[in-house]
Amino acid sequence: MNRKVFYLFCDESGAKGYSDKPGQGIDSLGIVVGIIIHESQLSLLKKYYDKIYKKYATDLNSKFHLSDLPNNKQVNIRNDVFEIIKHIDARLIYSSISKDGMHEWYNIQKKMHDDIVSKEKIRGYGVNFTDPKESMLEMLYVDTISRFFAAIIDFHVSDGNFSAKIFIDNIDTPILDGIKKNVYEVTTYQPHSKEEIISSRFCYASKTVDEKRGFVEFNTKIPDALNADEFNNIDFEIQIDSQYAIFPDVVANSLLFFAKNNLKKSPDISMNSLELISGHPLVDYFVSTSGPDDYDFFRALYSRKRD
Repeated sequence: MNRKVFYLFCDESGAKGYSDKPGQGIDSLGIVVGIIIHESQLSLLKKYYDKIYKKYATDLNSKFHLSDLPNNKQVNIRNDVFEIIKHIDARLIYSSISKDGMHEWYNIQKKMHDDIVSKEKIRGYGVNFTDPKESMLEMLYVDTISRFFAAIIDFHVSDGNFSAKIFIDNIDTPILDGIKKNVYEVTTYQPHSKEEIISSRFCYASKTVDEKRGFVEFNTKIPDALNADEFNNIDFEIQIDSQYAIFPDVVANSLLFFAKNNLKKSPDISMNSLELISGHPLVDYFVSTSGPDDYDFFRALYSRKRD
């Protein structure tokens, strides 16, 4: 049986960087937006892309991004893109992260690591830990792609037997490699796992290295609607391609504007909620998938990220 094919076109807007550095209040917000279409909608998307490229190409050098256009043309292309998304009946998904929140989590992890190192040092052992800092962009893209998978499972292919073609605008190779690695972990993840921690010290009497081994156990609760087996069935491909990047670029830019304004009015709004982006012209085209407490499953995956 032929698999259904779904496309996800992604782009980001807002804060970037790593979790070891704090953000700057409202400006610490970062967003990645994904536009979801079925393979049957691709030809129509291409048709509209060609039209708006011809319409705005005289204002461009080589890139085709919102920021490359004069301010007056940015308003026009924003309206054009919104109408195209509505016309082809695409669906949207997004992920948002506060860099301040990431930094708080980093400090918690770092303290746990430092406590273990201190205790082992008293016993004469040295422990090698990788700095737990994480890339904000990497987390945003992995979360968006995970939500994309969950949306297709929820609304289209319940057993996960589909192909996903994911396109990301230009991004550094190490970040792209990290995204691919972590998305692979999402689709092959087992809820019960152990990680080995090795501490060591040099014995001067025997002139040998004495090792001590221990295990950290992980037991991630997966929402019933997002069973791991469904994710294992997904066939996916992630690649860099800027051809249609103008669509998620425009939406991400405008979404960040609405999210920041909503946060200023109500600082306690839940991240990744429809409330955060309320008032946006495309809010009705954003999908949310089942799963309690704002995707505890995905957050748990990130919290156990490892080399």
